[in-house]
Amino acid sequence: MLLNNIILLTELKKEKVINHKLTVLIVGIIFWSINLSAQKIDLSYIDTIPTTKEKILKLASMMESLIYTSPQQANEVTEKVLELASNSTDENVKGISLNVEGMNLFCQKKYEASVLKYIEAIKYFERVDSSRYVAKLNNNIAASYTTSGDLEGGLLYYQKALNFYQQEKDTIWMANMLNNMAISYMNLKKYKESEQAYDEAIRYFQGKDWIFTWALVT
Repeated sequence: MLLNNIILLTELKKEKVINHKLTVLIVGIIFWSINLSAQKIDLSYIDTIPTTKEKILKLASMMESLIYTSPQQANEVTEKVLELASNSTDENVKGISLNVEGMNLFCQKKYEASVLKYIEAIKYFERVDSSRYVAKLNNNIAASYTTSGDLEGGLLYYQKALNFYQQEKDTIWMANMLNNMAISYMNLKKYKESEQAYDEAIRYFQGKDWIFTWALVT
């Protein structure tokens, strides 16, 4: 129920290093699987939420599904976020709104522009010492680079996100980052590195019924 645009990689051929350890890799975009029409989205209820930050957090959470299911509605949500953030001096609000802008640009396949928004958002979250949000943004930057074909650039930012999750001992996100890196290494034909990253990811997922995914996060 939580996957879209899934790529199933079966029986990855060995090139001196990898045998059958990478028989199956699944990469996809996490999203809530819902059917959305192209109708204008009703955001009037947002005005009933008490604070600007809570309003923007609610809108931001909607983006995770909308950017993959309804680009038009994602754009409408982004416009509402920017309207709310324009009168706010809260650096968290500014950072979240920039992340939403970046996700919307990603949706429009404007990957370089999305990276610039994410980098700008990171500056706000560094000032408020929100390392977890910085890690999320590093993941989003990596997704933009990877999707645009810059696998090396994506690996750099997956590693930055991984460093944080290792410090936090967040094994689920560690495994996700390592899996993403394994796939990028594989596509770069760096099979030894791919196998090592994949094996490490598997150890963190051992005994859990998880699916490997990569996604933009808010």
